[in-house]
Amino acid sequence: MSESSVGYELPMPMEVSEYRGPTLLDHAERRRVLVEWNDTAREAPEVVGTIQQRFVEQVGRTPEAIAVRSNEQQLSYRELDERANRLAHRLIGMGVRPESRVALLLERSTDLVVSILAVLKAGGTYVPLDARYPASRMQYVVAETTASVLLTDQALQDMEFTHDARVLVVDGEPSLAEEPATDPAKAGYAEQLAYVMYTSGSTGTPKGAAVTHGDVLSLAFDRCWRSGAHEKVLLHSPQAFDASTYELWVPLLSGGRVVVAPAGGLDIPTLEWVITDQQITGLWLTAGLFRLLVEESRAVLPGCVRYGPVAMWCPQRRCGGCWWLARTPSW
Repeated sequence: MSESSVGYELPMPMEVSEYRGPTLLDHAERRRVLVEWNDTAREAPEVVGTIQQRFVEQVGRTPEAIAVRSNEQQLSYRELDERANRLAHRLIGMGVRPESRVALLLERSTDLVVSILAVLKAGGTYVPLDARYPASRMQYVVAETTASVLLTDQALQDMEFTHDARVLVVDGEPSLAEEPATDPAKAGYAEQLAYVMYTSGSTGTPKGAAVTHGDVLSLAFDRCWRSGAHEKVLLHSPQAFDASTYELWVPLLSGGRVVVAPAGGLDIPTLEWVITDQQITGLWLTAGLFRLLVEESRAVLPGCVRYGPVAMWCPQRRCGGCWWLARTPSW
């Protein structure tokens, strides 16, 4: 076990036939619980290459399929690839090199998706910022990561905090259309940093969690997403919240669609509208938000019944839990 591992090793279960203590299960039931239901060993997903390389492979398979849709526009895989390529070339011209940190301060939009992909295509590492952060926190994150470039949009460009990064307003630069649409084809490897996200800092100073391309690929290609329920995923989490990793890369690396929720704060009626209007099939919800949807919007989650303060029963939905261990996303 590595030094960064959390937890402990469980002993191997004894053979079913060896147990002689009191039990409520007969032999067949006990075997089903201890052996059959625990027969979950599977080959680990392939994590060769980088996120942007695997995305380019997907573009080759489904170039005209819709990759991103928002209220304002939609982009096919080919269009998303070309726009990200143009921005990536600009970033390279601004000095972005392998694992150079690039801060992101944008509203939820197609431009946000383009910007994240462009940073990776330039070889860089993206550092998402939340517009709800106090100025002092954004200043701290940009300074500690030594981000050399800050990508923002016209909606947030006037947010003031001290930093030394060069600023590029991605939706206010018509000259980006003049950059090459070809892939920069920057070499990379699975252990290269993809992004750095900061903890809440509720127990002290916020700490940056460094996540590699391999970490993201392990999540995105996990067999649990192969049910067909993640073809249209809603991107609604703050970009500096780790759930956005699922919302972005699970659909984009498998030919699915990212549906971008409206910018700004989201209330239950807005969530209900976008989920039903866009026919969302995959959705990440915190436990609290899940309960609110069940209680206030039965049309979105039909058949879900609440039992007490915690328990839910959703016979028409497949629900799962997730947790994040150390630097690697785990679902």
